[in-house]
Amino acid sequence: MFFMLTFLITQVLAVDTPASIRKQISQSKYQAAFAASNSLITQKGILDADNILFYLRGYSNVHLGKFDDGISDLSRFLRSSTQIDPKDKKSAYSLRGTAFLKIGNLEDAQNDATNSKDNQLLKQI
Repeated sequence: MFFMLTFLITQVLAVDTPASIRKQISQSKYQAAFAASNSLITQKGILDADNILFYLRGYSNVHLGKFDDGISDLSRFLRSSTQIDPKDKKSAYSLRGTAFLKIGNLEDAQNDATNSKDNQLLKQI
């Protein structure tokens, strides 16, 4: 009985949250972060999922080289009507600008680099 209870507690604590996904990203575990954020979006449904999940999935997509998917997720996050943390907003513009640059869309890349005030990205463009 004790082992069953321990197992259940471990499973409950292992639930993915935006905080745990951010930790995966900080450890460069982009595939795991993508899987976790994608799973939560799927569970909640596209319309009901927390917009931060789209930021996290978009972040992972860009780092995995899935630039079009990353642009889509980051655009959804930036268009959200919910209040966005300024740090996340700046990062989302920078990431999306990087993705635009990678696919050769220089005009949108420059707009996002300007919005993010990412001087390094501006120099690359």
